[in-house]
Amino acid sequence: MDDLTQEVAQPLKGEVITTYISYQEYKQELDQELGKAAEGFVRIGYLLKVARDTNILTDSPYDNVTDFAKEEYDLDKSQVSRFIRINDRFAKDGYSEQLDDRYRSFGYAKLSIMLTLPDEINEVLTPEFSKAEIQAVKEEVEEERKVSDIERMIEPKDQSIEQFDGIGKIIAQLGKDEPELYRAIHGIAKDENWTVEDFREAMAPSGDKIYNVRIPGVGRQMLSIKDSEDQVQVINMRTNEKSAYKWGDIEESWIELMNPEVSPEESYEQTYGEPFPKKPEVAPVQPEKKKKESKVVKAKPEKTRKKPESEDQSESVEQMTLHEVEESIPAPAPIEEKPDVQQADPEMEETPEEQIPGQYTIYEKPEVLPHAPVMNPPIDGENPQKDRMPRHVYEEKKEEYLKACKEHIQVAQERIDNKYWRMAMTRLEEAINCLKQLSDLEQAFEAEESEEADEAE
Repeated sequence: MDDLTQEVAQPLKGEVITTYISYQEYKQELDQELGKAAEGFVRIGYLLKVARDTNILTDSPYDNVTDFAKEEYDLDKSQVSRFIRINDRFAKDGYSEQLDDRYRSFGYAKLSIMLTLPDEINEVLTPEFSKAEIQAVKEEVEEERKVSDIERMIEPKDQSIEQFDGIGKIIAQLGKDEPELYRAIHGIAKDENWTVEDFREAMAPSGDKIYNVRIPGVGRQMLSIKDSEDQVQVINMRTNEKSAYKWGDIEESWIELMNPEVSPEESYEQTYGEPFPKKPEVAPVQPEKKKKESKVVKAKPEKTRKKPESEDQSESVEQMTLHEVEESIPAPAPIEEKPDVQQADPEMEETPEEQIPGQYTIYEKPEVLPHAPVMNPPIDGENPQKDRMPRHVYEEKKEEYLKACKEHIQVAQERIDNKYWRMAMTRLEEAINCLKQLSDLEQAFEAEESEEADEAE
């Protein structure tokens, strides 16, 4: 950008517009002011915490900090909470008038977004990331939170990715999601004189970069590259566990995906078992100014599976159970198949009795019966008779549900002892589901026994 040696707009009468020698000087001053603004919000949060935690309001007409802030400054409860949380997260030692040095250059807008992110992710962000880029990171975190642990466990695995381990699996998924990056890395691997710095330059040309990938059955992984660090940070966005890898590990993982003897398209197909994605053709347009490349790459959405072409194909798709995913989860009880009712021969059917207009049977209006079950009309010539559950079958099912419930609770306790909170929650949900099924079973059996008693009378 040219030096700003002239006024960029005509000032109003009596006003003076400050001129700047360069864009760098202008931006530096704006950054300082934004830093002051963030410092001000931290101090506001601190003062509100003083009103909350001390007796400073004793001589005032207010009972608490919420009433005080509302009446004096028109701050509602949510705004008060937000100022306090900003101080909790970003002030020195979590209770100070001063902004922590790590967050001094971010500004209020960015810190407001970072307020919702885990500390492990905030630690890899720098002031060089724009508000839009930090917002993109937040969206990735929120998307992963939408996937439950059970949904993640039963996700179909990608065998082209499963053959790798550790950082190799993450790089393999990245190469599949970003074919143009794969092409660039392939060009480097083909050169016998490549260096590790070549890989670094290809992945993060501007110095800092965040790649997000989602591995089926594992979840989102964030790969953070910083120009100031010699290692690559990887964060599991489900557990917030952080790992560090040397650039030599990254280079080796890329090389394992490549076949430098063939074209990048052929190498890609050999690695992933599918053709190299083609860029969509677009109509020629007037050349536009190239947009600045984002420092944050979001995970690619999973491809929608094709639906079976026929019902027969749909029925042939085998559904996985939780027992197949984790053997410690009891297998579900087999569903009892009821024998098919033989339909009467149409030639043997008698002519139905003529109905009086407006007349209906209880089979057409089962809702008029108390606690009416869904009923099927009897076959002509047969007496309808409800199949009741034998007591020994009821006792067996009851015992199965109790056993499964106890096993889930026992495993949940083990997960809690080992601090595997999410896995413990999953097991407790399974235990609750067993108890609900047991309750439904008991109610149904007691209702049948009550009906039998009424019929006997």
